[in-house]
Amino acid sequence: MRAHLARQEGLKYRKETGRQVSAGDQIIRQGEKHVSEDRYQRGKQVRESVLGPAHAARTAKNRTPFNAEFQDFLMEYAWGGIWARPGLDHKTRSMITIAMLVGMGKMDELKLHFRATRNTGVSRDEVKELLMHAAIYCGVPTAFGAFQLAAQIFDEMDQDASA
Repeated sequence: MRAHLARQEGLKYRKETGRQVSAGDQIIRQGEKHVSEDRYQRGKQVRESVLGPAHAARTAKNRTPFNAEFQDFLMEYAWGGIWARPGLDHKTRSMITIAMLVGMGKMDELKLHFRATRNTGVSRDEVKELLMHAAIYCGVPTAFGAFQLAAQIFDEMDQDASA
């Protein structure tokens, strides 16, 4: 019944996953999982434009049979699905991501997104204002840690740029 209704709406129904996809969304099989090739490729482009080619190369180098499906999941859904949506530009998404990571106290992931500001157009003054705002809504200790981390990452970026 669902498959019939999906076809009527111009959608293909994937029995294996229970997932509906648009007719133009090519599905490729990787092991036992289905990946939208279009969304995956779009995700690769977006991730590289946001995080940079060096990060993309490191991620590819660190790919293992254990983490491959998780990396594909992130590429397809985080980068090819959410970051590629037209409603917000990459700069805005970058600022939102930084704010959420500060709020959750995810300092390791925050390093990556502080570095990404060079690609997304988020200025250091904007990061400062974001962290000031986070101090009120997320707590002073969390924002203080994020300020220290941002200063460290921005110093490293300056050293890399002058080398």
